Amino acid sequence: MTQISAPAPTKDPLTTQDRQIIATIVNQSDYSKNCKPEDVVTIWINSDDIR
Repeated sequence: MTQISAPAPTKDPLTTQDRQIIATIVNQSDYSKNCKPEDVVTIWINSDDIR
């Protein structure tokens, strides 16, 4: 019989300052959504789109 274990929780890579910076950038963009630092959960950067 195989035992399945849950993955270990990972450390949050974003600091409070990171969240504030991201929220500021979002709010200054064309897609402004009144973003607050606590709204920032995860950020994904696709290097294929960076030019």
